[in-house]
This record gives sequence, C-alpha cells and structure tokens, in this order.
Amino acid sequence: MSGSEFRTGTPAPFPSSPETFRPHTETAPRENLTEEHDGKVRRLEEELERTRRRLCEMEERENHRAVVAEELQAGHGDLKRRLEELGRANSGLRQLMEATDAATLFVDRELLIRCNTPGAAAVLSLDSAGLSSGHPLREAVRQLDYPEIEADARRVLETRAPVIRKVQAGGRWYLARFQFGGCAEGDGNAGVLLTLTDITARHAMEEALQVSEGKYRTLFDSIDEGFCVIEVLFDEKGVAHDYRFIEANPAFEKHTGLKMETTLGRTMRELAPDHEPHWYEIYGHVALTGEPRRFDQPAEALGRYYDVYAFRMGKPEERQVAVLFNDITARKQAEKAVAADLRAMQTLREFGALVIPQTEIETLYGAINAAAMKLTGADAGTVQILDAATRELVLLAAHGFPSDSPQRFGRLDAASATSCGMALASGKRTVVDFDDPVLSDPKGDLRWHVDAGYLSAQSTPLLTRSGRPLGMMSTHWHTPHRRLTEQEGRHFDLLARQAADLIEQRLAFMEIQSARLEAETAGRAKDHFLAVLSHELRTPLTPVLMVLDDLLSETALPESMRGILSMAHRNVLLEVQLIDDLLDMTHITRGKMEFRHRPMDVHESVKKALEVCQRDLEAKNHRVELSPGAAVCEIAGDAMRLQQVFWNLIKNACKFTPPGGSIRITSHNPEPGVIEIDVADTGVGLKPEVLKHIFDPFMQADSQVARRFGGLGLGLAISRAITEAHGGTLSVRSAGIDQGAVFTVTLPVLPAGEQ
Repeated sequence: MSGSEFRTGTPAPFPSSPETFRPHTETAPRENLTEEHDGKVRRLEEELERTRRRLCEMEERENHRAVVAEELQAGHGDLKRRLEELGRANSGLRQLMEATDAATLFVDRELLIRCNTPGAAAVLSLDSAGLSSGHPLREAVRQLDYPEIEADARRVLETRAPVIRKVQAGGRWYLARFQFGGCAEGDGNAGVLLTLTDITARHAMEEALQVSEGKYRTLFDSIDEGFCVIEVLFDEKGVAHDYRFIEANPAFEKHTGLKMETTLGRTMRELAPDHEPHWYEIYGHVALTGEPRRFDQPAEALGRYYDVYAFRMGKPEERQVAVLFNDITARKQAEKAVAADLRAMQTLREFGALVIPQTEIETLYGAINAAAMKLTGADAGTVQILDAATRELVLLAAHGFPSDSPQRFGRLDAASATSCGMALASGKRTVVDFDDPVLSDPKGDLRWHVDAGYLSAQSTPLLTRSGRPLGMMSTHWHTPHRRLTEQEGRHFDLLARQAADLIEQRLAFMEIQSARLEAETAGRAKDHFLAVLSHELRTPLTPVLMVLDDLLSETALPESMRGILSMAHRNVLLEVQLIDDLLDMTHITRGKMEFRHRPMDVHESVKKALEVCQRDLEAKNHRVELSPGAAVCEIAGDAMRLQQVFWNLIKNACKFTPPGGSIRITSHNPEPGVIEIDVADTGVGLKPEVLKHIFDPFMQADSQVARRFGGLGLGLAISRAITEAHGGTLSVRSAGIDQGAVFTVTLPVLPAGEQ
C-alpha cells in the first residue's frame, strides 16, 4: 500500500525532525511546565518519531512491491516471447530433422529411442514403427555392426564425453558419434544423440591411402639410398644454424655411419659439432623458399662425400626438409684417382713430347727432375747419373735444395746414408725418414737434410731395359714419413722407364756422335788419300796410253806384237777407268762434282754412249735395239755426265749378258714433263736381296761376280748420283737370277717454251 492510500481521519505524518515539532499550546512558557508534563512531551515526541520511521519503511516497501510487480509483468511478457520463439525453433528443428539426410537418433537414459531423423530409418532399414518413440536402441540398430553401442551410450551418459567409432551397415561404412544431449521436445540433458555419417567413400580413400602408405613404407625401408626428414633450426636473425633429425630409413645408417636410435630427435651439431656451415645454408634455403636443390658436397666431419637431393616437406612454417642422399665417397675417391691419373699421364705425355736437342742432355735431366717432383708433389728433387768407372752417383740436376748441396752431394757412393746411397746399394727403390734415430749418420747427411727442412725422401734407380744401372731419380718432402701411394709409385715407375730410355738414347747418341766424328775424320783422310792416289796413279798412265796408241797405229807392226800391245792398251784403259771412278766417287762424297747444265737432247747422249760401247757389243755378238720413242726429249743437263751414266748402264748390260744375248734401249714420256730411258738386257739378273743395295758404293752382287767380271762397284753409285744431280732418279728391276735386268733413268724435260 502506497502513502497515497491513507484513509480519511488518519493523522497526517509528523514532521521529519524533532526540532520542527511544536506543542498545541504555546501560550504558557516552557519554564512554567512541570516535570511530569515534560516527560509526557518527550515520550510523545519519541512515539511520533517511531511512527514516522514506520511510515517511511512502509512507504519504501510499498514502492519496492510496485517495482517487483512491474518487473514480474515485464518478465512474464519476455517469457511469453521466449516460449513463442522456442516453439518456432522447435518447429524449425522438427522440420530440419524431417528434411535432413543425416541419420540421427535421440536416446534417453533408459536407452530408449525418443525421436529420430528420417535418415536414420534409411540407414537402419527400418520403418517408422521400428523407430517409434520408446523403442529400445539395441533392437533398432541390429543392422549396424556395432556390438559396443549400449556400452558407448552409457559411457557418454556417465562422462558426458563424446565417443566416436567406425561401424559398418549394409556394406557401407559409417562414422558413429555419441554425444551428450536430448530430444528437441524434451529436456536437453535427458539422454544422448547418436549421429551416423556415411564415410564409405572416405573409408575407401583411407584404405587406398593405407595401401599407398604401405607401399611408401616398403619403398622407404627398402631403397638403397639414404633418406631422412629434418627440421631446420633458425636463430633470431633467421639464419639456419642447425637441424634436427625427425625420421630416417634403414639405409640412413649405412650411408652416414650414425645409429638411428641415437640420431633421431638430436641435432646435427650434437652429433658432429664440426659439420660444415654450407649444409645448414643449403637446407635453410630449401626450407624457406621451397626450391628443391640437387648437389654434391663433402661432409668432412663424417669423412664422407654425398650426392644429395633436398626438397621441402609439409607446411612452410614447419621448416621441414626431406633429404634423399647417396654416399659417393668411393666414387669421388675413384674420380680423384682418375683425375690424378690423368694429371700424371698428362705430365708423362708432356715429358715425352718435349723436344730437347740431342746435345742438351743437362736440359733433359732438368725436365726429368721437374716431372718427378710434379708427379709426387715433392718439395725438392734430384737426378744423378752413375759413373761406371767409380760406381759413384754424379749430381746432374737438383731443385729446392740449399746452394751448398752440389758441393756436399755432387758425388755419392753406396756408403752414403741418404736415400740415393741406400738405393744404389740395394738396387731398389728406397724410402728414408731423415729424423729416424735408428739410422746411422756418420757423415751428418741425415742431419743436413733435417736442418734444411726435409724429413723424408725416396730414391728410384734408373735402369736400362737390360737391367744395367744408369742413375738415380729422387724426391724429397718437408712432411715426415711420406710414402709414395700405389698410384704415385706406378706413375713414377713409368717416368723412370721413360727417363732411363731417353738417357740411354742420349748416351748412345753421344757415343754415336763421337764415333761419327771419328769416322768422318777418317773418311776425309781416306778421300784425301784416294784423291792424291788417283791423281798420282793417273798421271803416269797418260803417256803410256799415248805410246800404245802410236804403236798400234803402225801398219808394219807384227800381229803377234799387235795382240800384246792391244791387251796392254785395254788394261791401261781399264785402270784409267777405275781411277776415274775413284776420283768421281771422291768428288761426289765431298760434294765437289761439277756440272754444266745446258739444253740438250737425251737421245744424243744415249747414241754417243752406245757408239763408245760398240766394239764391246760386237765382240760379244749382242743384239742391240735402240727405240727412242719419247716425243719430248730435251732437258737441261750436263751432256758429258749423262753420257757417262748411259755408258755405265750399257757397259754393265754388255758385261753381265752372255754372248749372243739382247740389249734393248727405249725411251718414252710416261707423263707430261718427264722422260724415261730403259736399258734392258737378258743377262744374269739380280737376286731380290741385292736390288736394295745395288747402288751402294763398292757394291757387287757377290764375290763370285766380282772375281768373274771385275770392277770396283762404283759405276752404278756414280750414275745414280749424277742422275739425282739432274733432278731425276735411277732405279732397277729384275725378275731374278738369269731373268735379266732393266735399269730406268727418269729425268725432267724442259718446259715447252724453253725447248
């Protein structure tokens, strides 16, 4: 009740404070009132104050009731609106349930179905009666292969945690999800919701994925290449500084030497603190950019060399890189060995291709020493030659040693404590460590090498192919205990073989040169002797021929005397011819034969030579045929010398052809600018082995021919020299003994404008 509802007659409220109260009778002064009256007044004032307070409290309560009533009225309207909205939502939800394909069941705490979607009936192959409200869950889901369905429903009711399983029904797969909830028409906390989602296609994909993953895992485990997945680690500046191993295949251990059980989960710096920075840089680049990289790099910390293909795996923010790699250490070592082989072979080829004059043998020794140092990577080297007389090694080439080394090691014998002295004593390659305390060093040679900075050396003897020692080839190193590898030893032996062959050739050349000089000196003395002798012999024969010619011209000379004088004349002429041949040969060997080249007819020289030999031809009753068939026969030559050539050839044909034989002289032009003159006979012929030497000076077919036919064997040599001096050739052919011979003179003819 509000303050405005006080009835009529009710006293008006008192003033709010005692100070405003005034008594009804103010005419009598306060001091005249008695104490009793004062007490009543005070009591009355107190009662009025209490009444006023009660009235205020009643007014406040009445106001509060009015506010509550208003709030209740407003809440009633809001509740009504909410109920209307809930009804509309419930209707929409019911419509949604009826329209959706989702298979959903609403089950209460007694595991009885309260409501469901049409999709549930289709999945469970039931009609509306089979899924009516209050129907047991177990009977409704017999189509499902889901024996744990009731246990899962109770667990959700107890724990309110969802349960998800894959179940099968009618050949299809479903994802069954139990969650705490209720039917839309009832209490939302009254039961559970079972939703069945068709995942047949997804299940097939998952199975295919599992098969694929199985194949991948089989491949992953069986490939021979190493494979791992790493997580690249970056510092605060975004720089890759390490990586962690996440996964690896069995081949990982074989290619890295790292055990998987102690590697996975750990970082590379933990496993190999000295791992090269370029590995982190490359993997960091792949992780950040997604660009795959194919490369090969050494991993010195692991003592291996790898061929690597790296590519990003997963999301960019995961910073993961897949690494497929092969340990190619053996291949790189083989390539290195092949490269070393190629360099060594190039060094050997370059050495073999050096054009060093035969007389510069010191240059050869220097080239051998340079090649030896290059092949072995030596810091110094020497080449020594063996003095056969003293059995000492003489230093001929040295590089890399102090200036006093030639004085100290200019000559060494087998007693020297150096590697070359020991190799000379043993005849085999010797390796020495100069700081070896076990070795004896009476002359201080070992200490000298150590002081000079050389701690090891090897010496290899240079031997001829017959095994004769020629010298020594040595290399020295600053490093201790240096030994030639098998590859270096093989190459060094090849160089030693080449060097020994070249040195032997040069030494032989020097010996030949010395012998040649001696022979040339003797030859010049012989030529001088023959020239003087020929001149001295021919001079007294000239008046003898003149006297014999005069005597033979006497008509009154008796026949018996004429025969004797004729024989003497022939022998003197033969002697003169022999002396002339000696003189000509001497002039030829000394290059002093003179020629007077003029245009001439070759046929005329042939005819004149034939006339000179006519008497000898007639004496042996030879049939001679001259057939000058060459149309062009003019040449530039010395007529007398060419006549000498044809005279020699015709005379030889006459000499070696039996009486009654035939001699045929022909000419022709086989090609423009050339004339050939053939002198063919039916004589004794020539053996094949004689043909190649028939034009050598003093050459006779055999000793029997020399005794039978005489002569010095100089005629053909002189004829060939004269022919070649005219720019032509002289050749011979014969079918063999008693098959005759054909000598052919080939000469260049004059050009048409000069004939």
